[in-house]
Amino acid sequence: MQVNYSELSDYEARGRIEKFSAIFSLIILGLTICLLGLSIHGLFDVNETRYAASAVEMVRSGNYLVPTFNGEPRMDHPVFYYWLLAGFYQIFGFSPGSFRLVSALFAFGLIMAVGRIVHRESRVEGGFLAGVILATSSFFAYMGRVAVADMVFSVFLFLSSLLLYMGTFDAKRVDRLLVRAGVCIMALALITKGIAGAILPLLCLFLFSWLNGRLKRMVRALADWKALVLFFLIALPWYVALHLQMGPEFFNAYIGKSIGRILSASSDHPGPVYYYVPVVFLGMFPWSLFLPQTVFSILRERGFSLKAVGENISLDMFLLLFSCVIFIYFSLSSEKVATYILSIFPALAIMVGLFLEKVILNEKVSDLGFVTGSYAYSICCSFLGILMIYPKEYFPVISEAGLSKLLFYPGGLLLVGGFFVGLFAVFRRNIKRVRVKIFAAMLIPQLLFLWFVFFAVLPGVYEYRQMDLQKISRFLNKEENKDSPVIFYRKFKPSVVYFTGKKVHSAKSFEDVVAYTLHRKNAYVIFPGADPSVKLSSLGTVSAVYRGKLYSLYRVRLK
Repeated sequence: MQVNYSELSDYEARGRIEKFSAIFSLIILGLTICLLGLSIHGLFDVNETRYAASAVEMVRSGNYLVPTFNGEPRMDHPVFYYWLLAGFYQIFGFSPGSFRLVSALFAFGLIMAVGRIVHRESRVEGGFLAGVILATSSFFAYMGRVAVADMVFSVFLFLSSLLLYMGTFDAKRVDRLLVRAGVCIMALALITKGIAGAILPLLCLFLFSWLNGRLKRMVRALADWKALVLFFLIALPWYVALHLQMGPEFFNAYIGKSIGRILSASSDHPGPVYYYVPVVFLGMFPWSLFLPQTVFSILRERGFSLKAVGENISLDMFLLLFSCVIFIYFSLSSEKVATYILSIFPALAIMVGLFLEKVILNEKVSDLGFVTGSYAYSICCSFLGILMIYPKEYFPVISEAGLSKLLFYPGGLLLVGGFFVGLFAVFRRNIKRVRVKIFAAMLIPQLLFLWFVFFAVLPGVYEYRQMDLQKISRFLNKEENKDSPVIFYRKFKPSVVYFTGKKVHSAKSFEDVVAYTLHRKNAYVIFPGADPSVKLSSLGTVSAVYRGKLYSLYRVRLK
């Protein structure tokens, strides 16, 4: 039998072109989602401005051991993310984009890593699908443009768990290099957001090993003195230095808080046990509509069990277990914050990407699950689109803020996308490559929706929520009398500290205002609303410096 080498070379050339096109398209998509227009609007209260102000204080004070905010130690999280912010602030200067660039680069890197992982497991089309799904998941895309620690921590948590799995089970022998890399990233997670960064990867690896009867192999993989040395070299120095400086207070400040978030019955952010269900559904929309079919497909192939069949340990089994562990862990926690489960989004994107690769690229595979998701998408888009086009009827606050017009266009995009997907699904028997067309009809409106939200809606929200405080801060920066105390009455917002670099006092009562103004000639008081809710005239002469819709500034010349 003769081999036609010209046809073979043409086939290889087409394969290389398809691979290059997929990688290039994913890079362009990731860059536009994560990095384009990071400074189009300022930082939002309360988390972005608090983190950024802490990084600025770290650089100005030269204290790189204990993060501070408003001159006080900030004990919420360890120091690594503050180091990253401080480094980017020194390189790129004081701007919203320089602080957001940390999360953006980590998000972009994770998108590319997800694409590479699926390409390694399957083929380049699957990698492209998984990367696109992650990049266009609404919650992940938004968090990739926010200056908070959660994106960095989630990348560390996911990659450390994945590398530990791959190093332990992905080959006939334990891959020491991958295990050590996973341990190093786990150590970085530990100094980014605390003890959960080490507990969760190890818990996932243990449960997966136990379910599959491979505990000895897990122990053999982790019993590597070089990996342990690397872990302690990365994770311990900061904790040891902090313990030497703070003494017994160190345990309560960091370790105690991390454990308390899980065990404490009370919390600043309580929520029901099903709190994260809508987070996953809306945060991964529209791809979350294929999650039930994806999970069913994974379990059906393995007899509805997470256990391996013989030696058949596959990536999707581990990712399903990882997602369940993270989801249940934080669902049982007393403190509920949407960003806590951000690390499961890349795992879900890989699973859904592998499922859609089978369905879209192989016409012989049943399209029941895919068509069901398509109809669900059409219905959900119709509902969400109507809500966004007519927000006044359902969300009066949006109308009062003057954001109704901004929501009209993304709402229209959802309606258009839902219409075409429903149309293709109904007439799927008469349309060639209908599954590709349905996916494109979901993807294009989702991309336009995200870009419109990032470049039109969020700047409008910033104008409404933050502009009063920005204008007040500009005045305070111009004030010649630097010794005049600045007091925020009731609803304290960190953005004033971020913009001015001044010490801002938080007053919860009129007595606090009196205490902060004692023995001072002048004071500035920021109030929610246009008029002060307490009588400042008893302190001295009061004059309105700035009156806004949400916040106002008053100067008090004390008696």
